[in-house]
Amino acid sequence: MDRSKTAQLGLYAILVNGDYGTLKFNKSLLAFRYRIDIVPLDEFERRYGGIFGMENGVGVGQDVPVHYLDSKKKPRTVCVSSHFEQRIRERHPEYIPLLERGYAVLLKTYKTLRTEKKGWNDPEKIREYLLEAYEFCKNFRTCLRLTVGDHFTLGDFFGCVVGSGKVVRYKEPSLPARLLPYIELANSIYMSSLNADNHKLRFIQLLHCLESCLNTSVPDPAGHITARHVAVLVAPDKSAFRQRYLEMVGLYKIRNELIYADPNGRLAVLEKEVESKLEELDRIVREVLKKLVLLDYEKKEQLIEELEMLTSQEG
Repeated sequence: MDRSKTAQLGLYAILVNGDYGTLKFNKSLLAFRYRIDIVPLDEFERRYGGIFGMENGVGVGQDVPVHYLDSKKKPRTVCVSSHFEQRIRERHPEYIPLLERGYAVLLKTYKTLRTEKKGWNDPEKIREYLLEAYEFCKNFRTCLRLTVGDHFTLGDFFGCVVGSGKVVRYKEPSLPARLLPYIELANSIYMSSLNADNHKLRFIQLLHCLESCLNTSVPDPAGHITARHVAVLVAPDKSAFRQRYLEMVGLYKIRNELIYADPNGRLAVLEKEVESKLEELDRIVREVLKKLVLLDYEKKEQLIEELEMLTSQEG
């Protein structure tokens, strides 16, 4: 066979809620010539950033650190470009969980393309293969639900001719094109905080972001309610719930001093407290936004009702 007349087409599906545990399905998938791979986010941007409309300048200036734990729970850091991060947050918010996780989980397979007629750039043939992969992934997900109860949240399907760097996206509305309104507002406040003039203003904006998505409009004690709702979203167990709740109460105490109290004599201390807590607060906000995207409650009232039920169980 003349190798110059064939090419390998990689077919990929992004598993939005996948993690290292998803690799356990490879034993079943390999029989069908599919497999699940973990791709660090910096590599994912360089190789497949085109699916986010980043054909020009993909992978250039990767200086935004993303911290995560690998399969052995060891801390790792990769860097993506600010353009890639901004593109996801503003235009593809359904992929915000990738920015938190530090890697992408891909279900993939390969097909051989031949240079008959339109050759490797035949979009119809590529989309035909993409549809085949899409149907397989949907069916496999259904089988998992019926057997062990596990399932994926499917993101984009795309194809890439190996070595070409050109990606072709299969547009399937499996995820909402936009965030739900209350999450979109919170995400907008978060994005605005990134341009804050100083640490104190950003600190206040980050707490405002949490209030906007975790409180109703009724005159509840905002700090108390928000602290409880944050804790139930991000704490893994009951003891961690109380610890996270108290941490949030402490952050609100600092916020209230910044806004309402006379800072004379306390200004230098407050500035140090804000600076020392800012990174952790930013991490909490991003984790909450990620959880809200995955929970996908259509109305904020539904989310609040669920959070109230969960917090009542925690005591």
